[in-house]
Amino acid sequence: FKLTTILSKALTESREMAPESDMVTQIGRRLAEIHFALDDLDQALTLAQRSLVWSRKLGEMVEVGLCSVLVGRLFAKMTTEKDSAKEAIEYYEDGLEILRRVGDPLELGRSLLFAPKIYSAAKSEVAPRLLVEAQRCLRSLNCEFYAAIALMETARHALSVGDLEEGYQPLCEARRIFSGLKDQAREREIASLLRQFAIQAVAFSVSGDNRFNVFSRLISESDYTSFRSGGLTQTLQVLRSKTSADRVFAMSVGNDQDILVSSGEVEDSEKERFRVQFESLLGAEFLVNTPTLLLDVGHDPYINKLLADRNDTTISSVIVTPLRSAEKVIGYVVLTRLRSSRDKFSMKLPFSQNELNFAVGFSDFVALKMTQALNERLTEDNSRLKAQVQEKTGFSNIITRNPEMIELLSRVQQVINSDISITLTGETGSGKDLLAKAIHYNSNRKDKRFISVNCAALPEALLESELFGHKRGSFTGADQDKPGLFEEADGGTFFLDEIGDMPLAVQAKLLRALEEKEIVRLGESVPRKVDVRVISATNKDLSQLIEEKTFRPDLYYRLSPVMFRIPPMRERRDDIPALIKHFSAESKVTFTAEAMRLLIAYDWPGNVREIENEVKKLCLICGDDKVVDTDLLTAKISGRNNVSSNGTNGSNGAAALEVDEIMQSNGAGFSLYDFLAEHEIRFITRALRDSKGVKKHAANLLKIPESTLRLKIKQYAIDPKSLSIPESSND
Repeated sequence: FKLTTILSKALTESREMAPESDMVTQIGRRLAEIHFALDDLDQALTLAQRSLVWSRKLGEMVEVGLCSVLVGRLFAKMTTEKDSAKEAIEYYEDGLEILRRVGDPLELGRSLLFAPKIYSAAKSEVAPRLLVEAQRCLRSLNCEFYAAIALMETARHALSVGDLEEGYQPLCEARRIFSGLKDQAREREIASLLRQFAIQAVAFSVSGDNRFNVFSRLISESDYTSFRSGGLTQTLQVLRSKTSADRVFAMSVGNDQDILVSSGEVEDSEKERFRVQFESLLGAEFLVNTPTLLLDVGHDPYINKLLADRNDTTISSVIVTPLRSAEKVIGYVVLTRLRSSRDKFSMKLPFSQNELNFAVGFSDFVALKMTQALNERLTEDNSRLKAQVQEKTGFSNIITRNPEMIELLSRVQQVINSDISITLTGETGSGKDLLAKAIHYNSNRKDKRFISVNCAALPEALLESELFGHKRGSFTGADQDKPGLFEEADGGTFFLDEIGDMPLAVQAKLLRALEEKEIVRLGESVPRKVDVRVISATNKDLSQLIEEKTFRPDLYYRLSPVMFRIPPMRERRDDIPALIKHFSAESKVTFTAEAMRLLIAYDWPGNVREIENEVKKLCLICGDDKVVDTDLLTAKISGRNNVSSNGTNGSNGAAALEVDEIMQSNGAGFSLYDFLAEHEIRFITRALRDSKGVKKHAANLLKIPESTLRLKIKQYAIDPKSLSIPESSND
C-alpha cells in the first residue's frame, strides 16, 4: 500500500510536469501491476488501458507491447467468458508480437512467462511452446533466474493438465538452477509442486478416468475383491457370473505343468475327459490362436463329448478363447451354456455379443491368474526337487557296501557338525563333491548355503574376485560392488574343489580367511567377518606340491586337520554292481552275467562319473529288449584289442580274477562295436600323427568337429604323445 501511494503521487506529478512523456505511461503501467497484485482488478484495468492509449500516441513501442500484455492478463483474470477469453488472447498476442518486432528479449521473455494464465481458460496447447520461447530468450541473456521461472511455469502448466511426465523434468532443472543460486524459497516452492504432482497422480490412478482401471467399469466391487484375493478358480467364477455361463474351464497347454480348473459342478473324471476331447477338437472345431463362438451345438455329438454322458443336459453354446502370456498361448478358457435334453428341439439363447466381448477382454486376467498358478506349481516342484536333492546327498543315499567306504562314512559322521576344515582326496570322478554335499546337508549348517567353486576353472585374477569380492572401480570392468562367494556362503559351507590348482597369491588370502574368519574385498582395506565351514578337495598329492613350492605348507595344515581319502573304483569293485543298478533303474535295463563281469573287471579310471556315463549310454543303445550284453560294450571294457593267450585281458588279468570272486564268469563273442572302435582308434591315431598332434588339424583330416575328436580321444584313452598306429591284420 505504501508503494501504491508513492507511485500514485509520482503519476500525478509526472502528468503535471510532462503530460505527454513516456514517464507517465511507465509509471501508470507499474501502478496498474501493483493494483493487479493487490487484486484490485478494476483499478488495474483502468490504469493499464489508459497507459496503453498514451504509449500508442507517443509511439513508445516497448511500452505498447508491455501494456497490451498487461491488459490481456487482466482480461484473463477477470472473466472466464468465452468472448472475454478471446479478447484476452488478442491483447496478449498483440503485445508479444510488438516485443518480438522491437527486439527486446528480456521483456519478451518475461512476458512469455504469463502464457499459461492466458491460455488455460481456452485449454490451448500454445502455452508450452511459448514457455520454451521464454527459456530461449532469457538464456540468451544469461538470465538463469528467469529461465528457471520459465521452467517452473512449464511444470505448473503440466500440473494443470495432469501431465506428470512433462512436468517432472522441468522442475528438476529449475531446482538445479535455484540450488546454484542458493534461492531456498524457490527450492521449497519446487518441493511443494512435486508433492502436488504426486497427490494428483495418485488421485487420477484411482479415479474412473484411469483407462487401465477397467475393473471398476466391468465388474462389481464384490467380484473385484474376489478376483484380487482369489486364485484361478475365483477368477473363473467372476467370468461365469458376468457371462451367465453354466460352466467355465481353464486349461494350460504347451508346458510341463498340467493345470485344468473349472467353475461349476464337475467331477475329476469329467475334467480328464474334457481335456482329452478338447485337445482332439482344437484346430478343428476350435480355433488355435483366435476366439471361437459356437451358437447352437445341441445336436453336435463331438462338442457334447466335452462332458461325461449325462441324460439330463447337452451343450447349447460355446466360447473358446486363447490365454496368452508374452505373445505365447499358454492355455484356453472354455465357457459352455447348457440346456435340458428334454428341450432338444427348443432354442436356448446362445452367448450374446456383450458376453463374448467380456470373455475375450477378461481372458487377459484369466491368463494372469493362469501364469500365477503355473509359477506356484513350479515353485512347489522346485521345493520338492530341492528336498529330493537333499535326501539324495544324505549318507543314506551314498551307494556303497565296501567296508573301506563304510568305515570312511562312520568317521565323517563323527565330525559332521564340527566347524573343523575337511580335505577330501581321491581320483577324478570318485565322488568328492557328492560327499561334500552330504556333509553339508546332514550338518547343522544345512539351512544355509552350500557354495562350490572349482579353483582350476578360473584364472588367478577372477578367482580372487570370485572368492573375496571386489569394490567398484578396483579393476577394469568392476562397475559395481560385488560380494564374494565367502560372503554368500556365510553361515554355510564353502567347497573348494581342485584346491591344489589354487595360485599362491590367492592361497595367502584364503589362509587369512581361515585363521581370522574374515575376508577383505579387492580394492578395500576394511575386513568383513564371515562364518564359513571350508571343505576342500583335490586329486593331487598336496605334500608333493609343498615340496615343489606351489602350495603353502601353512595353508595345508589349516585345510587338512581332517582328511578323508575316497578309494577309486578299482579298489572297491564290490560297489560296481550296485552303482550300475542305480544308474539303470529308471530305464529298467538288465545286464547279462558276462556283461556285468566285464564291467566289474574294468578299472574305471574315471571312477563313478565314468560308470554313470557308460551305463546311461548302454541304456540308450540296448534296444527294445532292454538287455545289455557283451556285444554292446566298448573295446576298452571288453578288452578285445589285447587278449592274452589264456583268454583274459592282459592288463586286467588280476582284476578278472577278482571279478570271478564276485560273480560267475561266462564267455563272450567279438562285437561289431568293438570292430568299429578298433578302426576308429587307428584312424584317429594316424590323423594325430600326420598333424603332429594338433587336434584341430587332425579333426579337419577326419572331417569331424574338433569337439567330437576330443571326445573320442578321451573315450578310447588315446595318448596324443604316443602316435604309433596299432598293428592290424587288415593292413
